[in-house]
Amino acid sequence: LSEAKLELAGRTPLFNYGGQEILIQQLQDEIERLTKKYSELRPKLNDNNGNSNDDGINVTEV
Repeated sequence: LSEAKLELAGRTPLFNYGGQEILIQQLQDEIERLTKKYSELRPKLNDNNGNSNDDGINVTEV
C-alpha cells in the first residue's frame, strides 16, 4: 500500500490548480463588475410612482 501511495504521489496531478485559481479570480471579477453595474442601474429601475422594483435580494452579499 505504501508503495502505491508513493507511486501516486510522483504522478502529475490530474487538476491544474493554478488554472483553476485564475478562473476563480476571473469569475470573482465578473461578479464584482456585474454587481457594480446593477447597483448603478438599480435607481433607474424605479417606476414613475417612486415604487421600487426591489426583489429583496442584496447583491452586495454575493
